[in-house]
Amino acid sequence: MPRETIEKILDVIPALACASHLLMRPAGLLAHVRAGVALQRLWLTAASLGLHLRPEMTPLVFRWYARAQREFSFPPRLASQARALATRFESLAEAKEDDSFSFFCRVGHSSHPRSRSLRRTLDELFAK
Repeated sequence: MPRETIEKILDVIPALACASHLLMRPAGLLAHVRAGVALQRLWLTAASLGLHLRPEMTPLVFRWYARAQREFSFPPRLASQARALATRFESLAEAKEDDSFSFFCRVGHSSHPRSRSLRRTLDELFAK
C-alpha cells in the first residue's frame, strides 16, 4: 500500500470524519496544571455524553522537535518536513513559534474503545 494511502487512513480520514478538534494552549506553569484539571473534566464530560476523545499528539511532538532544533530521525530531510509541519500547524492554530500547547485531540462518536482502563466506583477506590 502506498505511503500516502496509509497516512490518509491513519490521520486524514479520521480527522475529517470527527465532530471537532480541540487544542489546549495554556500559558505558564500554573496554566498547565489547570489544563490538566480541565482535560480530565472535559474527558469525563465527553464520555458521559457518549463522545470519545482521540489524542492527536503527533503534530505537537514533531512541532516540539522542530522548534527545539532537535534531530529525531534519519534521514535529515525529515527534520525539514517537521519544520514545515510545525509552521502549518501554527498557521492553523493561529499560534506563534514560542506558544506552548498541552493537548490536542479530535472529538466525536465512535465505537467504544476495547483497550480502555476500568473505571472503579468511589467505594472500590477508598480503603476500608
